[in-house]
Amino acid sequence: MNEQFQEIRAVVVFFEKITEVEQSSQPLLPELLMGLKRRGYGEGYIMPVGGHYEDSDMNNPIFVSRREGKEESGLLGSNNMVIGKIIVTILEKRERLFIDVIIFTNWSGELKELSSDDEFYWLKFIPYNQICWPELLPREKDWMDKIFIDHQPSLVEITCGKNREDIIKYKISLL
Repeated sequence: MNEQFQEIRAVVVFFEKITEVEQSSQPLLPELLMGLKRRGYGEGYIMPVGGHYEDSDMNNPIFVSRREGKEESGLLGSNNMVIGKIIVTILEKRERLFIDVIIFTNWSGELKELSSDDEFYWLKFIPYNQICWPELLPREKDWMDKIFIDHQPSLVEITCGKNREDIIKYKISLL
């Protein structure tokens, strides 16, 4: 029997700060809002905020990103860009995630105080060159470098066996 895949639409949301360094020949690297995930997709890993589409989002990735960003971090994003798409297929679970990657370069509000009811243990802005890559999901650095260092909007296709850590096939292409 050929069982269908459950399709899930979601977003990952990066709040991005760029601090200019006067008279520096070094390229500017962003600081990204990320945190240690308490539960849900990416539990136990450092992740950006994000979440699933809801009916009220009218199938619009910016609506989802603004809602999820506000719910999870307290920040309401503006000046947005859709910078990537990720398709994750988890064969054993028969799931296929279609994830839009969004950057907000401006926002209002302040980081909220997190409690045990929140999806994250902590959230903070991390300079890109100080991200501890082994604490993120496998192969995250590959696509994040394409987007944040090479400035290339990308499509990432990941096929996994039993879970997101069990990568069978990985492909990055330009959007």
